[in-house]
Amino acid sequence: MKIVSIILAGVILEIAVMLILLPLATPEHLQTTDFVNFYIGASIVRQDGGHHLYSREAQDAAYLSIAGYKSNQYFLHPPFEAAAFAPLTYLDMRSAYVAWMLTNVALLSCLPLVLMPCTSFVARRPQLLLLSFCFLPVLIALNTGQDAIFLLFAMSASYLLSSKGKDLPAGTVLALVAVKFQYLLFLAPLLLFARRFRLVAGLICGTTVLGVISLAVCGPAGIREYVSFLHDFNAHQGYGGLNPTLMVSARGLFAGLRFGNASTWGWVVATMLFVIASAILWRRIAADLKGLQFALAITVALLASPYAHFPDMTLMILPAVLTIDAVLAGHLHYRVLTTITSAALFVVPYILISRGRHYWWESSVYLLFLVIAAFAGSLMVELSFASKSRAQVA
Repeated sequence: MKIVSIILAGVILEIAVMLILLPLATPEHLQTTDFVNFYIGASIVRQDGGHHLYSREAQDAAYLSIAGYKSNQYFLHPPFEAAAFAPLTYLDMRSAYVAWMLTNVALLSCLPLVLMPCTSFVARRPQLLLLSFCFLPVLIALNTGQDAIFLLFAMSASYLLSSKGKDLPAGTVLALVAVKFQYLLFLAPLLLFARRFRLVAGLICGTTVLGVISLAVCGPAGIREYVSFLHDFNAHQGYGGLNPTLMVSARGLFAGLRFGNASTWGWVVATMLFVIASAILWRRIAADLKGLQFALAITVALLASPYAHFPDMTLMILPAVLTIDAVLAGHLHYRVLTTITSAALFVVPYILISRGRHYWWESSVYLLFLVIAAFAGSLMVELSFASKSRAQVA
């Protein structure tokens, strides 16, 4: 009955979003979305231009011919993602945008079905997870056509497989997070410190396959151009570059606080977080707290990443669910602390937006780093206490 109710709710949400999106999916609105970048990149690949995918000139020309205007935004994700989006380019941009939004709604609607077998909290009240549609980063990700919901779904599916002892397939699924590979750069070694060796082995296999696909799309010269393209984009802020103040990572915090060298300070804090988390994850804990380890690894990967925009905070849904599950199961010692920091993840974004001006990017979203860091701190305290308790018992 629960499964039927979730499926029915998903159908209702799909219909509701369809009715809302069709009037809003205007050319003017599409220009403000990230989906345009995906569509342009995919169009270049479908037209056999993968070898020039990461040329500013090629993307500028594609924007003019397909979208009809110049843009200072570019497709920055790996080549295999452009190839995955290519079938959508058989539709016009407006129809493709709606199709991608409906796909994201379906993925988020199915999230309770994925987590029901591995979290008792979701198994008892799966409908509550549909409140994820009220999470502000999710709404922004849906509206802008971002792929953060896909990443959340991939991480959740990986956790499900891992909880069933299928670590190799779990790692292979987790490799899909390589669409934003900056997270895997931290997540993979953190999972190694947590002694999830088979999962990391599967992750290496999965990313190798995706690397081969990317090589087939762009060729060796295209891959080299991609690395140069990312370096150039990262070096420039403002027009044709990025805006770190829209990030929820350490780099975003220091950029928002106007520190002289936000990138350097961001790396310093990111390194400290990574080292502390690695030391905590290395300690052996009870099997019923393995979910908390996974939650900490994801959270620190987001905080430490040099590129983590506000919509990517969508990923925090999984760590929050795993933490709430442990709280309700009575596995945690500092339940009040973890409950408060988990609730803050959902409440504070709305507070910041309400105190901003007209748009979310005009609010101080970089301050969310402090909220996410507080949540990570509560997980570190719990895992440290658990490992110490185990040592005393032994």
